[in-house]
Amino acid sequence: MSQKSSLGGWRFLKTVALIVVVIALPYAIIWGLKLGLGSEVPLAAVESRSMEPTLKPGDLIVVKGVKPGELKVGDIILFKDPLGRGRYIVHRIVGIVVNNGRVFYRTKGDNNPSPDPWKVSEDLVVGKVVWVIPYLGYISLASGPNKATIAFILIFMIILVILWPKQKEIYRSGGQG
Repeated sequence: MSQKSSLGGWRFLKTVALIVVVIALPYAIIWGLKLGLGSEVPLAAVESRSMEPTLKPGDLIVVKGVKPGELKVGDIILFKDPLGRGRYIVHRIVGIVVNNGRVFYRTKGDNNPSPDPWKVSEDLVVGKVVWVIPYLGYISLASGPNKATIAFILIFMIILVILWPKQKEIYRSGGQG
């Protein structure tokens, strides 16, 4: 086998390895965030204007899991829709109600004129918003189901496309940059 064909084989293997890393890394990051933040949904995109000016549509929020009793009035939380519509809502806690030993949260969007018509039970709370990344949620909003994972894959694919020409340059110059 010639040295040239041997180099071609290594290039192919490096390319395959890079593609595998680009696809697997976002899943590993999401898994790590779920584990590290203790949240089933560590990343979510803000979809509506109900929390303006604090949160805007397209913001990506980082959500940390919380233990019962850790939340207080003023915290912004992500919770499962109490009406069972299969979506998540991000609003601020404006009141805490204890009924028969169970804790419920009164919530309200900062941009809404009145509190939400429901009380959020602790079991519906996903976590507390701890960080906001402006605009990055737009990628997630455009990608449909399993939004955060798809958003990370798209981001890494974009990085791959940006770095790919440089990778080819290195190959052509024999690793001399």
